[in-house]
Amino acid sequence: MKNQNIKFAWRQFNELSPNEIYEILHLRQKVFIVEQDCPYIDADFSDQEAWHYLGYEGKKLISYLRVFPPGIKYDDSSIGRIVIDENSRNHGFGKQITLDAIAFLQKYYPNTDICISAQHRLIDFYRRLGFKEEGEVYLEDDIDHIKMRLKVIAKKLSIPLVFNPNKFLILSALLGFLGAFIFAIVDFNFQSIDAPATVNGYPIDTKRFQAYLSAVESSRKFGLRSEDRLNVLNLLINEELLIQRAKDLGLIENDNEIRDVITSRMLNYIIEPLQNNTVDELSLKSFYESNIQMFANPDQYLFEEWIFNSEFERSKLVELLEADNFFKPDFKYKKTTNNWLPRSYVSFEKISDYLGSEKAQLLTEVEENNFILFSDYQRQDFSVYFLIDKISKPPRAFQEIKDIVMIEYKKSQENEVIEDYLNKLRETYTVEISNDF
Repeated sequence: MKNQNIKFAWRQFNELSPNEIYEILHLRQKVFIVEQDCPYIDADFSDQEAWHYLGYEGKKLISYLRVFPPGIKYDDSSIGRIVIDENSRNHGFGKQITLDAIAFLQKYYPNTDICISAQHRLIDFYRRLGFKEEGEVYLEDDIDHIKMRLKVIAKKLSIPLVFNPNKFLILSALLGFLGAFIFAIVDFNFQSIDAPATVNGYPIDTKRFQAYLSAVESSRKFGLRSEDRLNVLNLLINEELLIQRAKDLGLIENDNEIRDVITSRMLNYIIEPLQNNTVDELSLKSFYESNIQMFANPDQYLFEEWIFNSEFERSKLVELLEADNFFKPDFKYKKTTNNWLPRSYVSFEKISDYLGSEKAQLLTEVEENNFILFSDYQRQDFSVYFLIDKISKPPRAFQEIKDIVMIEYKKSQENEVIEDYLNKLRETYTVEISNDF
């Protein structure tokens, strides 16, 4: 269970704000260079190819690591720069973020092992997480290190002859989709009261719904978005539809083991045949061109933000902005201290983390040198967002990211099959959502 006071977030390099990059470098240098008395060049020009996992307690970065796809640091995927602030140690954060990184890599690169260059003094810590040593101890920046590997073992699903293999294949594809999103699955409480929904009369467990919602909230820097509740509920409904279908196929004998074991087996079963499919370059290029924005660097926005306690206070600023006074050298307007957005370039995803996707969509539609108003009468929150600048970068060339295009292409094929099958299940089974939801 994640510490609810810590907000975790994954970021690609181009999604990091200047402040976040500074905080990352500060924490890494404070621990790896100053505390460990080891002068070396920490900014190694590898950050641009990594995913970064940041943990904030309030506004302070207290934990960090980075992960790499296969083929960058090693032939397999890898984890590095695992660091916890000195004042936040001995609370299990190191283990927690390492397990999160393992889960992240197993989700996006499910068929590769995970490697680390571990400080030798921490060998027992990594052993407990399943890593095993490879080769001899070596010096890295004057500190003893050893390469360690977490083996990924693909489980095979044996199909009993009494069942129709085609049904297994379809069901496996669906469970593969869920396996990419769900957390550790626990037993159902079939006596749930006030369930948010039912599938063929079986209630969606309220405690599991709240646990999933808490897990999503912990991944958001500033809490849940407006659509998160419905998204989580739909996820649990889809999962229960698959469980019901598996029962009808005779795949489940009891309710104590199925949610983890069956999902895992089905996931591995569907991945294997799909990986054997060959994709010609023409199809891959066509997919790239049809979905080119998927591979573009996200647009970056620079907003000036003001938040007021009344419409009257806000109206004074609006008058100045409408008169184009913002660009006059002597324009000075008292800033508020309860701002949500950082005063730096931010992506749509980052704005969504702070303000929710609905507001983010509206903000990204604002033209440069224009502003938008938001009013929350219940909270007495009246805000102004003025778009100072927008940076748009062209998508990366096909040949540069061919491997990434291949990954997304295969995902899209899986998702099409899954979506179609889930829609058919919703037509077959009775799904009822509570009126109180």
